[in-house]
Formats: sequence, C-alpha cells, structure tokens
Amino acid sequence: MNVSSLGFVLVVLAVLAPALSMPVFNGCMKNEECYDDNKCTVDVCEANGECTHRFAGGDKCCEFSGAECPYVRCYERGCNVDIFTCRYRSSTNSECQTQYDEFLQEYGFDDVIGAIIGFAILGILILIFISIVLFILTRRVIRDRGKD
Repeated sequence: MNVSSLGFVLVVLAVLAPALSMPVFNGCMKNEECYDDNKCTVDVCEANGECTHRFAGGDKCCEFSGAECPYVRCYERGCNVDIFTCRYRSSTNSECQTQYDEFLQEYGFDDVIGAIIGFAILGILILIFISIVLFILTRRVIRDRGKD
C-alpha cells in the first residue's frame, strides 16, 4: 500500500469514526411519534424510548372482554385486547336466524326486489312531474315578460 492510499484510508476513518462511535437510538423522543391511529388508546413515549399504548376508553372500546362493548342485536361481541377494540360477528343465535327466515317467507326475495324497483320508478315519475311543472312555470314567466 502506498502513502496516498494509506492517507485516503485514514481520512475516511477519521470522517466515519464519530458516526460509528455514536450509539444508535431507534426509540421515540415524544408522544406524537407513538401515534397508532387507534381511538381506544393513549399513546405514550416512555423515558426509555419505547412506545406504549394504554387503554383510553370510549365508544366501541374495551379493555378485557366483549361484555364492555355496546350491545348490537343479533351480533356477538368480542374484544381484541391487543388494540382495545370491540369486534362483532353475526350471531349464531337461532332467534335471529328465525326472524330473518320469517321475513323472507312473509315477503320473499322477489317481493323485496319488486318493491325496490317500484320505489325507483315512483321516484323517477315524481322528478319528471316536478320538471314539467318547472318548465311550464318558466315558460309562462318568459311569455308574460314578453307582453310587457
């Protein structure tokens, strides 16, 4: 190795030495760095640089069990304790299934679709009627201004 190469290596080491000797800190410095976009937690940056997410309470938030979650008819409640959030899933309760079956038997799927189509047609007819009335009124106003 010649003198210029050795000098280059020494310069590179002198420049990199401070960066290599500094401890690497991957933690947080303030609470805002710990924000996890979860309304059920308070996000805190601890003194050791570690983020913690503590239970904050609130609507549809739970700390231990689904019993803390708001009741929703025909849904089973559960709690995701890792993120303090209520979870819901369709109930296997026979009462809920029976009511749905009775509704379909009473009205039938085709009746429901027919009602939706009927209301859509009725809405369109009402809009057409309003448009015609507005057209006639506008025409009269223009005609009456022309006579003056």
